[in-house]
Amino acid sequence: MARAKTVQSIEAQIKKAEERVTRLKGAYKDAVSQLDELNEELKTLRMKSLVEAIKKSGKSYEEVMRLIKL
Repeated sequence: MARAKTVQSIEAQIKKAEERVTRLKGAYKDAVSQLDELNEELKTLRMKSLVEAIKKSGKSYEEVMRLIKL
Protein backbone atom coordinates (compact mmCIF):
# COMPACT_ATOMS: atom_id res chain seq x y z
CA MET A 1 0.00 0.00 0.00
CA ALA A 2 1.23 3.52 -0.83
CA ARG A 3 2.50 5.73 1.95
CA ALA A 4 0.51 8.84 2.68
CA LYS A 5 2.39 12.05 1.98
CA THR A 6 2.66 14.63 4.68
CA VAL A 7 2.05 18.34 4.24
CA GLN A 8 5.71 18.95 5.04
CA SER A 9 6.96 16.55 2.38
CA ILE A 10 4.69 18.11 -0.25
CA GLU A 11 5.81 21.61 0.77
CA ALA A 12 9.45 20.49 0.48
CA GLN A 13 8.77 19.14 -3.01
CA ILE A 14 7.06 22.40 -3.98
CA LYS A 15 10.05 24.39 -2.74
CA LYS A 16 12.45 22.20 -4.76
CA ALA A 17 10.28 22.58 -7.85
CA GLU A 18 10.12 26.37 -7.44
CA GLU A 19 13.91 26.56 -7.08
CA ARG A 20 14.35 24.44 -10.20
CA VAL A 21 11.95 26.65 -12.17
CA THR A 22 13.84 29.77 -11.05
CA ARG A 23 17.17 28.22 -12.05
CA LEU A 24 15.83 27.08 -15.43
CA LYS A 25 14.27 30.49 -16.12
CA GLY A 26 17.68 32.07 -15.62
CA ALA A 27 19.31 29.55 -17.95
CA TYR A 28 16.55 30.12 -20.52
CA LYS A 29 17.00 33.91 -20.38
CA ASP A 30 20.76 33.50 -20.81
CA ALA A 31 20.27 31.19 -23.79
CA VAL A 32 17.79 33.58 -25.43
CA SER A 33 20.16 36.48 -24.88
CA GLN A 34 23.04 34.56 -26.44
CA LEU A 35 20.84 33.57 -29.39
CA ASP A 36 19.80 37.19 -29.95
CA GLU A 37 23.44 38.33 -29.87
CA LEU A 38 24.49 35.63 -32.34
CA ASN A 39 21.62 36.46 -34.69
CA GLU A 40 22.58 40.14 -34.58
CA GLU A 41 26.22 39.26 -35.27
CA LEU A 42 25.18 37.10 -38.24
CA LYS A 43 22.98 39.90 -39.58
CA THR A 44 25.89 42.36 -39.35
CA LEU A 45 28.27 39.99 -41.14
CA ARG A 46 25.73 39.36 -43.89
CA MET A 47 25.18 43.09 -44.36
CA LYS A 48 28.94 43.67 -44.65
CA SER A 49 29.19 40.84 -47.15
CA LEU A 50 26.33 42.30 -49.17
CA VAL A 51 27.91 45.76 -49.23
CA GLU A 52 31.23 44.26 -50.38
CA ALA A 53 29.48 42.29 -53.14
CA ILE A 54 27.73 45.46 -54.32
CA LYS A 55 31.02 47.37 -54.33
CA LYS A 56 32.74 44.63 -56.35
CA SER A 57 29.88 44.36 -58.84
CA GLY A 58 30.49 47.82 -60.29
CA LYS A 59 26.73 48.36 -60.51
CA SER A 60 25.20 51.72 -59.72
CA TYR A 61 22.77 52.24 -56.88
CA GLU A 62 19.87 52.39 -59.34
CA GLU A 63 20.93 49.13 -61.02
CA VAL A 64 21.21 47.32 -57.71
CA MET A 65 17.83 48.63 -56.53
CA ARG A 66 16.21 47.57 -59.79
CA LEU A 67 17.63 44.04 -59.38
CA ILE A 68 16.51 43.81 -55.76
CA LYS A 69 12.98 44.98 -56.50
CA LEU A 70 12.36 42.18 -59.02
